[in-house]
Amino acid sequence: MTITATAAGFDDDTMWVSPADGRSLGAPLAWFLGRPSDLPKARTWGALKMTKQ
Repeated sequence: MTITATAAGFDDDTMWVSPADGRSLGAPLAWFLGRPSDLPKARTWGALKMTKQ
């Protein structure tokens, strides 16, 4: 099975991914970062980048 993302993005608290089947899936950024205070630094340093394949 292959699942393809048609869109991905971030808001203040969540990473959002839209698969080709029409769903919207969100995951809290806190799951990916050690501490909430790391979030502004991670965005500034480019740690939260997504590439389109």
